[in-house]
Amino acid sequence: MKYTEKHWTGLKRSKTFDFLLESAILICNSQQQQKSPMGDQHWDYNDGSWEGIYGKARNLYCDPRAIRDQELIKFYSNYSRNILESSNDINLQKKLNTNIKAWLKDYYKLNTFDCLPQVSTQNTIIDFCLQNKNRNIIMHQEEYWQTQWFDSMNIKTTKTKKIVDAIDENSALILDLPLRGTMELPTWTDEVFDLCDKLQVPVLLDTAYLLLQDNPLVDFDRKCITHICCALSKTFSFNGMSLGFKFKKTNLVSKYDLYYAQNRPNVQIILDLIENFSCRYIFDKYAPLRSKWCKILNLQATSSVKHAHIPKELQWFNASKFWYNNGLSQNLIDLTVLYENDAMLTNYWSL
Repeated sequence: MKYTEKHWTGLKRSKTFDFLLESAILICNSQQQQKSPMGDQHWDYNDGSWEGIYGKARNLYCDPRAIRDQELIKFYSNYSRNILESSNDINLQKKLNTNIKAWLKDYYKLNTFDCLPQVSTQNTIIDFCLQNKNRNIIMHQEEYWQTQWFDSMNIKTTKTKKIVDAIDENSALILDLPLRGTMELPTWTDEVFDLCDKLQVPVLLDTAYLLLQDNPLVDFDRKCITHICCALSKTFSFNGMSLGFKFKKTNLVSKYDLYYAQNRPNVQIILDLIENFSCRYIFDKYAPLRSKWCKILNLQATSSVKHAHIPKELQWFNASKFWYNNGLSQNLIDLTVLYENDAMLTNYWSL
């Protein structure tokens, strides 16, 4: 559903709705005074007028960015490396392969994969689609990736909630784990992977939100899974940095993967990052705040540490509001800004 001004003026506001809106206005005003963290996209900025602050506040819970964690901000603010030295280190990719697998051992089972630098998730998906250009790309209805983006590259895609019924021997599958629209790991993945193994259907997995889940060890060592993307922009990084990595089946890695996916300074940043922060850092730190805010707002938490289910009366604030034409469910709220401003809001509301 596309939410418009007509919906806004006709909303039946509950106490929780007004609480969230007033909190958002307070946060946006604090951001304008540079007293609260904010995102790094064009929609995160306004002219500072009441209209600008109020307009931003109405959509504040719809930004899918990473939590602006103060320890991570300190890490990046104080980060210092010799870029030339990192650029000349020919062993960084090998270090990345070894260290990332050890770092992710509680989340990813990856015995048959190599870890490679990733320019972006989009780049890896395009690579996957080109390798499977004669196949129909199947995606779940709750996927992040928009069919319009694929259409712009003349890539044929099918989005459906019935993945098993759509897959045949001429398919290739792109799948979010967890699904972007639900922030849950599907219960039917083994069934889908079994079918893809049987029909020799290649699978790419986008795991950008997996590190927000509570210790979901996933066995990726399936014959059908060929690519796994892991962007850090939703967990340990920021959109403007494009930090991340990918896993590719060892027997599919070519010299071109190793030659063209260099960007060694970014690899060095990732290696230093994982040396200082556990892969569970975000979940373990913010799980107590998820419990606190879900109790205050009377919401049911998802498996994601920063998302909760919302009733229909709060759907104006849903996290997928700007993906309405992509078929995503609109019953989740992103709690990021409440975590970032917990102390201020606790004091303001005398919680």
